[in-house]
This record gives sequence, structure tokens and C-alpha cells, in this order.
Amino acid sequence: MFCDDRCRNKHHNQLRKKPTLGDRAKHIQGVLIKNHRILNELLGGRKRLMIHRDQLLRRGFCFEIYSHQRVCRGLKWFYCLDIGYRKGGGGRVAVSHSDKAVGIFM
Repeated sequence: MFCDDRCRNKHHNQLRKKPTLGDRAKHIQGVLIKNHRILNELLGGRKRLMIHRDQLLRRGFCFEIYSHQRVCRGLKWFYCLDIGYRKGGGGRVAVSHSDKAVGIFM
């Protein structure tokens, strides 16, 4: 079946090899992880928080990349995995931890 042990090992290693992310996907994953960390640190164990948009930007938060979005009571929420945020008045941002399961891995 195989010419030698080296060929057999190479064949089985290729079968077990995990697919890798492309450069763009790695960048997006990195931004999602950073955004999640920022929101989680700001929440500090609380369920909800109102914060000024500038405070998020100073920490390096990227509003353009998010994992998914939902509309709740007519308001569009953007999510970074299990933490949602939405624009409020006066440059403020509402941040809330969601109890709903997220079907995305980190």
C-alpha cells in the first residue's frame, strides 16, 4: 500500500493536518479577540454599561469588525461574540453581555 514508513507517515499527517486561516481571516479573528477583551474589561463583571465612544477608540476598539448583529426592540446591536454594543445618543455606546450562546469559536 505505501512504499515505506516515511510515505505512510506523510500520508496520515496530511490527513490529520488542520486547515489554517488565511491572512485576512487571521486579522479579523485578531480584531474580534481584541474588541472582546476591551469590552469585557470595561464591563468588569457587570451586565451592562454606558460608555463614551471615544473611550473605546482610545483603547483601540474597531467598530467596523464584529461577529454578528441583531435587532432587538427596533435597535440594531452589533456583537463581538457574546458581548453586544449599540450606538446611543451623544456619542455614547451601550454595552451588554448576552446570555445567548454564540456559534462562533475563538
